Amino acid sequence: MKKTLSGAEERILQLRKSIKGIDALLVTSIKNVRYLTGFTGTSGFVLLTRRQCFFVTDFRYAEQSGREVGEGFFKVLISRQGPAATIKRLAPGLGINRLGFESSASYRLYESLNKTFAGVKAFKGTVERLRAVKGPDEIGLIGEAVRRAERAMRRVMPFIRPGVTERALAGRLDAALRREGSAGSPFPIIVASGENSALPHAAVTDRKLSAGDLVIVDWGAEAGGYCSDMTRTFLLKGRGGKGFSKKKEIYSLVLAANLSAVA
Repeated sequence: MKKTLSGAEERILQLRKSIKGIDALLVTSIKNVRYLTGFTGTSGFVLLTRRQCFFVTDFRYAEQSGREVGEGFFKVLISRQGPAATIKRLAPGLGINRLGFESSASYRLYESLNKTFAGVKAFKGTVERLRAVKGPDEIGLIGEAVRRAERAMRRVMPFIRPGVTERALAGRLDAALRREGSAGSPFPIIVASGENSALPHAAVTDRKLSAGDLVIVDWGAEAGGYCSDMTRTFLLKGRGGKGFSKKKEIYSLVLAANLSAVA
């Protein structure tokens, strides 16, 4: 019977196929590290040789890495040194002379690696090309991120009314996202009302919503590290509001352009 590969094993297998002319690849982008290992911390790197996979982090994540990465497919190492010094210590036993690294790494790290190894080579977008093709589990998480965002918005919609400030509304939406299971908002929430709604990336202010305002809300949610990004437009009813028909016309024009572009 053919062995079924885990998600991590499949990704590492594909990654090995895409790297040539080196003895090992260093992955330092924390997003790529999470994609390959499942580690959700903020400090760690992957060292991939032809036969072995190492995940290296510091003492703060000793317990967490054991839970999230485990000792099955990856060998977990706790190091007090940075990537260059750690790999220099491991290199003789692993036969590493030519080392590949991600082009997104800092120049300081490149200098350290260049002093240690005879040949270093930058790889651009190697892990990102794998990430671009989503598997069923990833698609499911993206769908859940959308659903969490929608549920949070439904909680907040009754509060989109005259007298509420943009800042208060953004805070309420952030709290609703957490209640729905999201690790907060993946990016700063935009609530832009009145004249502020004309700004594509408006900063949240203390402006109070008024009758007749167009209100733009741009927000998203997270699920398992995958995120959604949504925008909705509201027109506030109420006495004293002006230009309702013109604002509806503007909205309809933008909507028609959007649907045409999607088609």
